[in-house]
Amino acid sequence: MIEIRHKSSGDVLRQLKLKTLAGAKLSDCDLSMAKLRGNFSRANLNRSDLRASDLKGANLRRASLKKDCLEGAIFIGADLTDANLEGAKLTGAKFFNAILRGTLLEDSEMDIRVGNGGLGKKNKSPSKS
Repeated sequence: MIEIRHKSSGDVLRQLKLKTLAGAKLSDCDLSMAKLRGNFSRANLNRSDLRASDLKGANLRRASLKKDCLEGAIFIGADLTDANLEGAKLTGAKFFNAILRGTLLEDSEMDIRVGNGGLGKKNKSPSKS
């Protein structure tokens, strides 16, 4: 049994009768403000709401997060190798020390911050023509 909890209150948001979330189908879920740890490799989280969620250190290798709302999500130290974030809303998301090798970001919305300051400029990543 896996429990997904609210990151501030600790309340249980979802209970899943699974041993691992690797390859899990969690599309169209509201997991906003959740604290998510563990192995989400190859998981389908398409069109889910992960706004302000805490995914510190999560394994999201080859996970699909297409068209997700990830505004303000925390991916510090997470592994997003070969993950698909096409069309995701990433404004305010934090990726410090995250592994983004091969991560697809086409048509995603994000703000770019550099060093301690930051550009704070909203950008849309270019689409492939």
